[in-house]
Amino acid sequence: MTDIKYLEVKRAYYNDPENVVVQMFLYFKQEWTDVEGEPFWISDIEYRIKPKTIIVNGIEVPSPVSKEPIKDKACFLPSLMDYNLYVSIRWTGTDEDYLQLSRGLIHLTKDAAIQHAKALLAFTTKEIKK
Repeated sequence: MTDIKYLEVKRAYYNDPENVVVQMFLYFKQEWTDVEGEPFWISDIEYRIKPKTIIVNGIEVPSPVSKEPIKDKACFLPSLMDYNLYVSIRWTGTDEDYLQLSRGLIHLTKDAAIQHAKALLAFTTKEIKK
């Protein structure tokens, strides 16, 4: 049985091969890697479209969301003051939520918020321990 996500990735690539970067998951390294050239589609391999990124202090980090999340969606913000380097919120549509959205601070995963915080801190620190 073919996975629907697998077909969605193939469709996205063939609809716009110049702008879609396909990644495959390398289980032995436990990481995603870009597929160079046209992908060789193997149904046992997990593929995805490479997430959009931004550059912060010369460091590539996942892009924050640009659209309003659905109500009560868990969101994560980079935090320079919190030991964990992120804080979690629920999107409720307050003025503060919209301010954070407009400043490019809202992520949908903890990992993305942490990477964003590390990049922000890289401007003033040599090494981030977390």
